[in-house]
Amino acid sequence: MPQKNVISKTKNRLIGTVIPIGALKTEKSIGVGEFADLAEFGALCVKMGIGLVQILPVNDTGYQSSPYSALTAFGLNPLYLRIGDLPESAGYKPDLDAIKKKFNDAVRFPYEAILRAKMELLKKIFADNQKKIGESASLKKWIEANSWVKPYAFLGGLRRPMRKKAGGNGAVKLMKTL
Repeated sequence: MPQKNVISKTKNRLIGTVIPIGALKTEKSIGVGEFADLAEFGALCVKMGIGLVQILPVNDTGYQSSPYSALTAFGLNPLYLRIGDLPESAGYKPDLDAIKKKFNDAVRFPYEAILRAKMELLKKIFADNQKKIGESASLKKWIEANSWVKPYAFLGGLRRPMRKKAGGNGAVKLMKTL
């Protein structure tokens, strides 16, 4: 049976754009464009008649800046998280402002430095809210519905202390020995 040419059947054409999330920096961003900035960009695209937005991969790459060095197919890169949108971040405005002040005027964003600053603040927020977060029924339900989370968290836990010992590849070396 002959294949039908799908393209010739298309009556409407789309115009699209490709953009890395990091390039979407707004007034609310901390040093780099964040996931929440996509909504504002999407609204601009609609006004301009752009019907398709493609983004570079946004998976967690650890401290590697290449979007093609993903550690997981599911976990998102915390670099692009808008920490101020988290309900638990309410008492951390001075910390958020300090990170913003440090990085927002940079011409190019220092990937690793921003990621480290954000991760340190996230760890602080988690430590101060661990009980509340741990008791969240919606979080427990989400974790149960996403089987990749526990092994990914375990691997992340292995990577942290081994980064220093093995030049960043400790978990990889450990996994090869198993």
